[in-house]
Amino acid sequence: MTARPSVSALICGADDSSAVAPTRHSVGASDYPGELEILAGRGGNSSLRPLPADQLAAPGAIARENPEPAVRPGQRMLWIAPRLPDPRRSGVDARHFNMMKALRGQGRELTVVAAHGTHDALSGGRLDALGISRISPPAAERWNLDPRPEPWLEDFLGARRWDTVLVADLHMAGSILPMVERQAGSAQRIIDLGTVRFPAAHVPGAGPDLDDPRIDHELSVLGGADGVVAATEQDRRLVELVQPALPTFVWSALGEDIEPTRGGVREGPLLYIGDLFHHPNAQGLEYWLDIVAARVEARIGRPVPLRVVGRGSETYRDIWKHPRKINLAGWQPDLSVELARARLLAIPLTYATGTGGRMVTAMAAGLPVATSAPAAALLPGSLAGLVRVGSSPAELSEVISDLLTDDTRWEAARAHILETDIPALRHRQTLKLVEWLASVEPGNRPSDAPAPSRRSGSRRGLRRLGRAS
Repeated sequence: MTARPSVSALICGADDSSAVAPTRHSVGASDYPGELEILAGRGGNSSLRPLPADQLAAPGAIARENPEPAVRPGQRMLWIAPRLPDPRRSGVDARHFNMMKALRGQGRELTVVAAHGTHDALSGGRLDALGISRISPPAAERWNLDPRPEPWLEDFLGARRWDTVLVADLHMAGSILPMVERQAGSAQRIIDLGTVRFPAAHVPGAGPDLDDPRIDHELSVLGGADGVVAATEQDRRLVELVQPALPTFVWSALGEDIEPTRGGVREGPLLYIGDLFHHPNAQGLEYWLDIVAARVEARIGRPVPLRVVGRGSETYRDIWKHPRKINLAGWQPDLSVELARARLLAIPLTYATGTGGRMVTAMAAGLPVATSAPAAALLPGSLAGLVRVGSSPAELSEVISDLLTDDTRWEAARAHILETDIPALRHRQTLKLVEWLASVEPGNRPSDAPAPSRRSGSRRGLRRLGRAS
């Protein structure tokens, strides 16, 4: 039986007399000094040849407006994800990209390993502009349905020293973290939750069912990490109640950088932003159509169609034929234009999901926001007081109607938002993340200690969590 060929992760242009022409599986210009290639040797075999660290620098072709920071000791990070982040695709991708950008700006040297999304030149170009290297597996292994990680990744982990390995998908962490332990045992092992993982933790007086096998498994996987990055304060509190020895940090989705504006206009439409391929967004719009829209029309005395901006509109145009209630505008190339000409952003989600980044993006542009209680739960405490919240259909229709018809209240809400320095909040969050990473000790994991009685402690903690919500 022929032995499975190993994979070499080598630098472009490296001299290897045993290698044939390289097979490139990473995306980007091949003359980047830090671009990672997979080279196959003669006969389909290859051997791993780690190169000196100074030859594994980040790409040299960096946009002038993003000068490459100097890399200090302890700054080398490997980011493992299912796909390259595309901020246009989802709030989770936008949150991940902004985290990468923030860490890169603080001097971290980042390499992203992703099996998918590498065909998207825009996604790759964004990383190139920040000086972030990227690599993907061979095409034949990219579509392997076996959930176990491939040997090429283990080879790559052992090819150089990593200070931090961040797994940006909880479903991948259970199989990848043991591999990191074997090949990069001195590295910090961090799991990022990406989005809301435990929606019930965001409902006042409630909490996740720890007898649910899925939730029990997810909480158990976290025990193999040195630290966890959550997307919301509620998820952080739950993790710390269940795994009290596990350091946990909240990286909030604080919106996208857009052209500065002075907020919306009085004559503008009621706006919604969301990808309709994401089921919670579609369900939230059904909630609007079925219950909330008619209440708003009754209060104001005229129809108020909700302008919906986002992918997937074509799927619903033949289903939601309600021009008095909804206007499916589809994907728009310039979000700043939409925010500048709207009167109000409405987010009628029926349960906590996603990251909340669209609300912060709107507030950064000075646009008032009216939202349901589940959506408001996604915001960090410093921003939660800037939005108007409706906990029921009647309350939500009331706050929307007030901000659409009462110019004095609308101007006050707008002024309150414009007084908040959201870019400064982003900068402080970045500094806190860097400080938190520096405090996480590799190898000091909850799973290394004797297992506590997690269920009994968790239920006491969940009762405290419910009372505090």
